[in-house]
Amino acid sequence: MIKLAIDTKEYKEIGKIISKGLKRRETDDSLYQPSEEDKLIPKYVMMMIKDISDYMPEPCVEEVTRHEQYAMGHVDYFSKFNLYCTRLYFELKNK
Repeated sequence: MIKLAIDTKEYKEIGKIISKGLKRRETDDSLYQPSEEDKLIPKYVMMMIKDISDYMPEPCVEEVTRHEQYAMGHVDYFSKFNLYCTRLYFELKNK
């Protein structure tokens, strides 16, 4: 039987991190300002990227940033970003 990424605890955990990051921006307008690490990435997004990277089997800020950029602009941003990061999680875990 094939287990789908969306059926995993990792997908659910990464989803919680993304939800938390998106909710953060609703309470603090300063999080829309550019991050110190990359002026093109808002602070709230960089915080999500770092939190997701910390959850991964090994640090991977650059890869998570790339996946966030792939998901950006999609109508289903949340699910795309979550799926891309979940796939990355298993790629790193199975190295």
